[in-house]
This record gives sequence, structure tokens and C-alpha cells, in this order.
Amino acid sequence: DGHVLGRVYFAQAASGGLVKIGWAVNVRRRVIQVACENHMPGLRPLTSVEGIRIDEGRVHRAVKDSRAHVPGRREWFQPTCAVRRVVEAFGGKLL
Repeated sequence: DGHVLGRVYFAQAASGGLVKIGWAVNVRRRVIQVACENHMPGLRPLTSVEGIRIDEGRVHRAVKDSRAHVPGRREWFQPTCAVRRVVEAFGGKLL
């Protein structure tokens, strides 16, 4: 259901690496799952904010020009200034 309250999260594996923007009820568990699925053992959460899935889509649209066009990685973004500004607006910092 798109109205379940969870968290929009931002995660990154390495300095200068792609940024995952996702949604989860349990961010810690989801980041571990994404790290395993994408063979990124160093993936770590940067910050998160309470929200519903619609809010995740709004964040994706706000940084759509930074989307990384990598097959199989739909919710990954280049660590551009626009992405940095959004992460910092939610209290985080890129690696």
C-alpha cells in the first residue's frame, strides 16, 4: 500500500559512489538487503526521513537528472550537487 508510513532513505557504498534512494519500514534491514543484492558490502545509510512511497517518488523526481543509467539499478543516482543538497536537507552527508 502506498500510504504505509516508513522512511525515505539515502545510502552510499563509497566516497564518490552511487547513491541509493529508497523507501522502507526498516531502513537498516533494507540497506543490508540492498547491499547483498548489489554486491556492495560497504553500503551504509546516510540519512532517512519519515514518509510514504509517494514521498520517495517525489525525491526521485527532484533529482531525476542525476539518475544513474545502470541496468538493474533503477533507484540509484550519481552523487551530484543536486543529490548532495537533498541528502544534506534531510540531515545527512555524502561519503
